[in-house]
Amino acid sequence: MTFNDHFSNQAATYRRFRPHYPKELFDFLASITPTKQRAWDCATGNGQAAVALADYFEKVTATDASEEQIKLAIEHSSVQYEVATAENSELDDQSQDLITIANALHWFDIEPFFVEAQRVLKPKGVIAAWCYEAFHIEESVSQTFDALYVELKTFWPKQIKLVRDQYKTIDFPFEEIHTPKFEMKLEWDLTQCLGYMSSWSAVQTYRKELGKDPIEKHFDAICDAWGDHTKKRTVTWQVHLRVGRV
Repeated sequence: MTFNDHFSNQAATYRRFRPHYPKELFDFLASITPTKQRAWDCATGNGQAAVALADYFEKVTATDASEEQIKLAIEHSSVQYEVATAENSELDDQSQDLITIANALHWFDIEPFFVEAQRVLKPKGVIAAWCYEAFHIEESVSQTFDALYVELKTFWPKQIKLVRDQYKTIDFPFEEIHTPKFEMKLEWDLTQCLGYMSSWSAVQTYRKELGKDPIEKHFDAICDAWGDHTKKRTVTWQVHLRVGRV
């Protein structure tokens, strides 16, 4: 099985600037999981979801196909990191109470992954996949990002359409569970905002193919709109969830 690696080259940037998920999301997932012995965070990236799960589960196994991401993941005594693909976790049959996939399901070979998930989940175990789209920020600033979005339009991988569809078009072979709405909300200065944008797969592809930085091209206009680069602005993302039970 091939692995389309969009993030190893910017693993350090990914760890530094990717937004963290709300505690309420993990409270909810723990509340619907019958037992709390083992959780698998699949495609863990920098480990932020895995570390959050460790507050609720005795042991968390966090896997990622990117060795570079695993090297830079957040350390935690209850989290065991492993390099593995989503479709071949090497976890034991019926060993996991919960599987989480944080903003990564669209990168998988989805049908084989769901077969793997059904194999490793305990009876009545829970699987939760979520994603988030572009961030929201006050209009006076967001308008300056439009030219950058247009610049990047053809550089996004085709899988991003699943995110734009909020995962609703994915055939989800589990007993679906209704979920509350969740939102990520942060106060960011300009450096944090641009750092997050630089971690996008489209930005990396643009740099690789054209040999220049799309953010730098629009940097002056963005700076003018933002003003004082240390000024904090409210940035929000809507979290789109698919949750089910075997």
